[in-house]
Amino acid sequence: MGGVNHVLLTSSGRRNYLADYFKDALGPDRMIFATDCDPLAPIFETCDKGFVVPRVEEEEYIDILKRICRKFNIDLLVPCNDRELHLLAKASSSFHDIGTHVLVSSPEVIKIANDKLRTYEFLSANDIQTSYTVGDRDKAETALKKGKLCFPVIIKPRFGSGSDDVYVAESISEFDVFWERVEQPIAQGQLIGQEFGVDIFNGADGVPRSIVPRKKIETRAGETDKAVSIADRQLINLALKLGTVLGHHGPADVDCFKTDSGIFVLEINPRFGGGYPLTHLAGGDFVKSALELAEGEDLADRVGEFEAGVVMSKTYSIESPNLKKNVHRFK
Repeated sequence: MGGVNHVLLTSSGRRNYLADYFKDALGPDRMIFATDCDPLAPIFETCDKGFVVPRVEEEEYIDILKRICRKFNIDLLVPCNDRELHLLAKASSSFHDIGTHVLVSSPEVIKIANDKLRTYEFLSANDIQTSYTVGDRDKAETALKKGKLCFPVIIKPRFGSGSDDVYVAESISEFDVFWERVEQPIAQGQLIGQEFGVDIFNGADGVPRSIVPRKKIETRAGETDKAVSIADRQLINLALKLGTVLGHHGPADVDCFKTDSGIFVLEINPRFGGGYPLTHLAGGDFVKSALELAEGEDLADRVGEFEAGVVMSKTYSIESPNLKKNVHRFK
């Protein structure tokens, strides 16, 4: 890709495959940089140069990323963690001023995606089926009495990520215990059916350019471990509608359930998700699209252009990592 020489993956942890995909797309003589707060993060085994940086919550986090981008002429910054998206969304124009394209959606999109109650309200307002959700204890009790919520009920953090602090309440007594245990809890109807995921890549105009649905076979800690790509027209049409009304920038990973009452959207993650390796293997090359976005190119419409029946099964290699010569503490 002619215009992009240096890519920075932030909060990249175990996303070694993403570094490999970008290396393959860029070719030789280009560099992949990575940051993480953990000096033993596996990503440092794969990138060309890594930086140990403060945690996302630290005040200097964005300033340090900017300094890295200036010093190493970073052309494209790719965030890998939900917790940094709102910070990078607000700061994206200042990164643009120093020549770095940030693959992040607008602050409005991030607010919708990071807040599960807002996600419910957004989907409902756009006639997209989703599980009934409330963020108030009294409203939840009323919903249970009226049958809008029925046990089992999911209790989880309104601003949570992954499967942390997610509980299934089978009774009102369990509901009360879990409600007190979770920080800023929401109550959500449990969906019964087959779980699916859809990766959607939008162009600069906020319109979908590539969509790859997958049937989930196995998940671990909220992340897809085993899945198969499927050519499901219902899921593709739903993703076209969702991607258009959301208007996100670049990739989004969407969690869905197929039930007897239709397809329900549960969560939206506007970044490269844990199931992206399957999308990549099936021919939905979002890495190439990300590089084209950074170069200001118009993306071709490739909706439907992927191989169905491709199976992904993640495996984990065992490393004995050290703070290597290519990994530095950036302060």
